[in-house]
Amino acid sequence: MVTKTLPDVQESHIVREESRQQIADFDKWLLSQPNVKLGNNTLTPIKHLFGSGTYVREMFVPKGVTFTGKIHNMDHIIIIAKGTIKVFNETMSEVQTLTGPCIFEQERGIKRVGLAVTDVYWYNIHSNPSETRDIDKIEHRLVSKTFEEYKRLPLTKKLLKLWRLLQRH
Repeated sequence: MVTKTLPDVQESHIVREESRQQIADFDKWLLSQPNVKLGNNTLTPIKHLFGSGTYVREMFVPKGVTFTGKIHNMDHIIIIAKGTIKVFNETMSEVQTLTGPCIFEQERGIKRVGLAVTDVYWYNIHSNPSETRDIDKIEHRLVSKTFEEYKRLPLTKKLLKLWRLLQRH
């Protein structure tokens, strides 16, 4: 018997739609700025590491850099190995300051904004059951470009359907 209540698509956190829209608007604004660098570049280099059934994405964020993260399709682990960063996402009521070393679970469907207070080493740790090393294939499986795309995922639809079914009984 399941005693834990199943949450909606955004899992156990309350999604603040206003905050989600602010983050999406900030992301669009940030991308429109002239000196913005995307993804793996000389300012924020990304390393891809692989273990048995595991994919690790290491990102270096220099002091003073602001970024928006990706919308992850699956729960995963985040490690901040070194540094201090201010973060905000659509489930938070206020900005949080995180200082490494720290580790936490990240539920799927969350997009965050970050500002590196110091140089930061940030690691996303994901399952990689196919053990592929093709980054395009990994990204296709792990991230959505928009919240609308995320909401159309088969797993998200199945969870919503199951949740609605359970609510009726």
